[in-house]
Amino acid sequence: DRSPRRAAGRIGGGLVFQPGETLDVPLSRHFRLDEAHTFSFWLKLPAKVGQSGEERILEYGREGLAWRVSCNLDPSRGVRGALRVECGGGFVTGGTDLADGNWHHVAYRYLGSGGISSNLHLFVDGKPETISASAPGEPSEGRVGNLRLGGSDREGFQGWIDHLGLYREAADTPSLQALANWGLE
Repeated sequence: DRSPRRAAGRIGGGLVFQPGETLDVPLSRHFRLDEAHTFSFWLKLPAKVGQSGEERILEYGREGLAWRVSCNLDPSRGVRGALRVECGGGFVTGGTDLADGNWHHVAYRYLGSGGISSNLHLFVDGKPETISASAPGEPSEGRVGNLRLGGSDREGFQGWIDHLGLYREAADTPSLQALANWGLE
């Protein structure tokens, strides 16, 4: 079995991943690659992350056509340890090193209908993220198909995920800030 195990999360029960562990969730045909969407979740990465490649947190799509969310390990593509979102050859990398052993609320929203570098916004701990690197690209059209958490032995990440939300709209900033503060009162 290559599934993550349940563990204490930020707000309740979460999932802890080791490289090679995955969890696949089929999605309805209504989820489309090129349409507006938002991901929001709590993430905890150990202070020591991999040395090369990537640590894939999730993939939203299908074989060869997907949005990928990872921990950036390539210093030529922005801050090491920062949130990186890519699709269609384009990417955006945040400016906050998340590999510090602490819980962080991370989110991204894609406004839809356009390029990734101009229509993708990252948030860390409820605040708009400074972008350390980006490249233009556009998502492919078509059905998403699947949500995969984690990745292969070589690309998977080590860390925790809790309270993951996927929304078929580009959430506004106050909503993302509310999600980052939910359960912390």
